[in-house]
Formats: sequence, structure tokens, C-alpha cells
Amino acid sequence: MAKRRGKIDGFFEEEINLTSAPPLVKGGKDFDYCVKEFLDELDLKNLSFHTKRWHKENLHYVIQTLEKLNLPFEPVKITERDLKQCIFYWKRECQLSPTTINHRIRSLKQLLIF
Repeated sequence: MAKRRGKIDGFFEEEINLTSAPPLVKGGKDFDYCVKEFLDELDLKNLSFHTKRWHKENLHYVIQTLEKLNLPFEPVKITERDLKQCIFYWKRECQLSPTTINHRIRSLKQLLIF
């Protein structure tokens, strides 16, 4: 089975004009709520079970690290400096491979873009 690389909802953006900045909603302060909404969006895109599990697993470790380092874990309050501290923690303390670190960064990036 071929990989799906395109967006499903590409033509909807033109009709509704989703390119403008959305107003701040209540979900921006609750990480678990944002993850649930993100995973629901992946369901709508009809992505693989394994892809959704992969994102959920990586985001779980991101939130675990943010809590362990006493950093803010609300998606609205996460800064570049906080992310760098997480990366240094994973690299130095946990001694994770660069590939694993990149996976976690990619999942968090997708969540924050969402």
C-alpha cells in the first residue's frame, strides 16, 4: 500500500479562509485536550493506527520531560528555550539517539502547528 503524502482538506482552506490566525481557544492551555484534538484530527485524515500511536507515544514523553524539568507544559506557554532544555536533557541525561530526539521534536512540531 502506498504512503499518503497529500492533504485531504487542502481545498477547504480556500472556501473558508483558514489562513487567518484563529482566536485563542481554551484548548491552548490544556496539553491533554490539545493532544486529544490533534489525534482526532489524525483520525479525520485517515492516518494509520501506527502513525497515531507513534505521535501519542512521542507526545507522552515530551510532556513527561517538561514536567520532570519543571517547565510549563501548556502548549501556549512553551518557548524555544524550553524545547532546547528538553533536547539537552534527552541528549545528555537520557542519552537518546538523534533519531529518537528528532521523532519527538517532529511530533511536538506537528501538534504546535495544529
